[in-house]
Amino acid sequence: MTIAKEDLQAALAYLAERFPQTFVLERHQPHRPLKVGIADDLVARCPELDRSKLGIVLGTYARRVMYRKGMVAGAARIDLDGNACGEASGGAGASGRNASSRKDAEGQARAAPASVPLKVRMNFPVADVLVY
Repeated sequence: MTIAKEDLQAALAYLAERFPQTFVLERHQPHRPLKVGIADDLVARCPELDRSKLGIVLGTYARRVMYRKGMVAGAARIDLDGNACGEASGGAGASGRNASSRKDAEGQARAAPASVPLKVRMNFPVADVLVY
């Protein structure tokens, strides 16, 4: 199942408006880790929400860079009222940092010249190649 980008943004805006102490609409603002099982709490409080679409919306929210940065070991997970209810294990935050450092390393590997000099054999004079 997919959701149109506009519908996804509308759902995130609804969650941020209804539960401002839990959800952040602006993706560049700090995000706090959500309680494990928060989808069940959302369905209980908002029965009009479609469970399958809610899963997609929450997955999108949890894949945000700022959410992943907030998932450090020991960070408090929050419920719909903004109360602490458990601690993050740091798994997603670590993988988020590893993913970004992996991307940085891949970019540096592509940008850096090869450390082993290449030996090129040419069986023709270079001047012949440069003549138009």
